[in-house]
Amino acid sequence: HDFVRSILHSLDSAIYSLDREFRVTHANDGWRQLPAQHGGLRLDGPPEIGRSLLDYVPDTARRKELRETFETVLQTGQSQDNRFQASDGHHWLVKISPWVHAGSVRGLICNISDQTRYHELQNQLFQSQKMEIIGTLAAGVAHDFNNLLQAIRGNTSLVMLQAPQGSDLHRWGEQISLAATRAAEITQQLLSFSHRSEGKQRAVLDLNQIVHEAGQLARRTLRGNVNLEIFPAPNPIPVKIELSRATQTLLNLCV
Repeated sequence: HDFVRSILHSLDSAIYSLDREFRVTHANDGWRQLPAQHGGLRLDGPPEIGRSLLDYVPDTARRKELRETFETVLQTGQSQDNRFQASDGHHWLVKISPWVHAGSVRGLICNISDQTRYHELQNQLFQSQKMEIIGTLAAGVAHDFNNLLQAIRGNTSLVMLQAPQGSDLHRWGEQISLAATRAAEITQQLLSFSHRSEGKQRAVLDLNQIVHEAGQLARRTLRGNVNLEIFPAPNPIPVKIELSRATQTLLNLCV
């Protein structure tokens, strides 16, 4: 008996055993390690043996939800997971299991655990997957945009060959060509950044140039009220690094 109690009290979740009327028959010490409000319950002290666990649920809608879950588990004999997000941002998992003894369901086992950290990690994973998709889409757009720029630059070159040197048409062509060249550089930076780095070999690059290119991307990412000033080293700084990862690191710091 003492051995089983020591196991129950060592768990970091609150465990309540209930009879078929949802009255508390036993509780471990897990509730002491959790906030007073957990899983929709509110305990200002030890749960009272013989009192319905639903009496500790102040919100009417939440009490009704838990009652329906309790009744479903009693009827089906199947465990149910109930997730609850509190107003303070905590995410709780309330697992309701049938308490089976001598082949019959004698009551319920209610296990309440804090899933806030797990929820945060899950959101980070979703965000990472979303950014991977965005990177793939950006690479496709950059490829298509680059093809359009090649057509613009090619036709601009033909116009400049036929326009007299020093004429307005020639100067306008030069401006178009410069703008198209700059746009092509931007798309190339986007392509370099969006490419996967698995299997890529590191190369010796000038850190000044990496910072410069990352700064150009960052200026289009940061809010308008943010000023970005770059102070390169007077001499080249050779580093052995993957370009895409270096750029991503610098962008993360800027963001």
